[in-house]
Order: sequence, then structure tokens, then C-alpha cells
Amino acid sequence: MKVALIGEGNKSYMPYIENYQKILRECKVNYDVINWDRLCIEEVDGLTFRDNKHVIPRNFLDYLKYGKFVSSKLREYEYDKVIVFGIAIAFFIRKLLKHNYYDRYIFDIRDDHKIRKFLNLKQITDRSCFTVLSSPGYMLWLPKSSKYVINHNTTICSLNVLRKVDINHFNKKQLVIANIGGIR
Repeated sequence: MKVALIGEGNKSYMPYIENYQKILRECKVNYDVINWDRLCIEEVDGLTFRDNKHVIPRNFLDYLKYGKFVSSKLREYEYDKVIVFGIAIAFFIRKLLKHNYYDRYIFDIRDDHKIRKFLNLKQITDRSCFTVLSSPGYMLWLPKSSKYVINHNTTICSLNVLRKVDINHFNKKQLVIANIGGIR
């Protein structure tokens, strides 16, 4: 069996992909990562798309080009199953998912995207093996489904180093909230 993991950005911005890679390695499943090197910082191989722009925000045409790249790779390598990270790329490969991967893909939603207004999320979710959400709050705007599974951005490997939080720390007069990562 061969699986494609399809991301919408640089690998360093997709820590959640490690959970899937770990499971696939443990199950001795052959897999490839198809991704978009938006920042031109990765070594380019045949499965990495690069358009030589050095900005993260992209427009419809940029996504369309990446969608065509992904579609060509899915046809070329004839994967048995795919894992799709993101609403936008699901939109651009929806016909392939519908016709070639019915019940053979995982749809992983990490963020909302304005293109969801034009995507039949119920159909994409219903045709998936299951749909992973990085936040249970997404169920407020997603169609009802029994196929939802929650997987936060924590990697499986880091679960052992996480510690319980002492609730008394929140009774202080001042609370500092820090963040690592992108905030819009």
C-alpha cells in the first residue's frame, strides 16, 4: 500500500503531519509527502511544489497551480490512499477525491478558509474514511457528521513531556499568555 500526505505549505509549518508519519512507519506503510514550499526554504524534489514567490498569503491562481501539481502527482503515482490537510487543497482536488478516492482518504482540517463557501463540505466529509479536526470548535460551522475525530497540533512524541497544569496558577492577579506559531 502507498499513501500520499498532501499539505498546503512548508513541512516545518505542519507539525501535525508527524503523527501520521509515525503511525505509517510503525505499520510499515510506504508514503510520500506532497507539499508546497511557499517560503522557498526546502530542498525541492519531485513531490515539492515551488513557485518562487517568497510570501505566505496566496491567491486563487496560486492554489489552482498547486492543485494541478497535486492532481498530476496523484495520477502519476496512483496512491492507494491519501491524507488531505486543508480545505483549500480539498477544493482543488475534489473531483479526484470524489471519483478516485471515495472512502480512501482522510480529510484533515487545520484552519478555516474562505474557499469553504464554494466547497460542499458535507460531500467531502461523507466520502472520507474520517475527517480530523484540530479544534472541536470547527463543528460549529461544519456539517453534522459522525466521522469527526479531534487531533490537536500536539505530536504523539511530545505527549510524554507534557505536564499537568496546577489550576492555582490561574488565581494570580496577572496572567501572561504566550504563543509560538502564526496568529492572524
